[in-house]
Amino acid sequence: MLCRSEGTTVAAHSNALEHGRGAYHKAPDYFVAYVCQRCHDLIDGRNGGLSQEEKRELWLRAFVRTVALWFERGVVR
Repeated sequence: MLCRSEGTTVAAHSNALEHGRGAYHKAPDYFVAYVCQRCHDLIDGRNGGLSQEEKRELWLRAFVRTVALWFERGVVR
């Protein structure tokens, strides 16, 4: 949903506390964004050296596109 790369799509859970993330557990599965592994590594801070704000912005942009895709494909109505 970010770089349009195909072949390694993964579900990147939100890292925001307000989305239910906490110590040793992930946010619920409805707070996921479809991204490639490279973008997932950026969002989770494993690569790229992005600030918290930059990582949050990347995830949010991908999340909005993911939810739009769910509606476009009729996954949700």
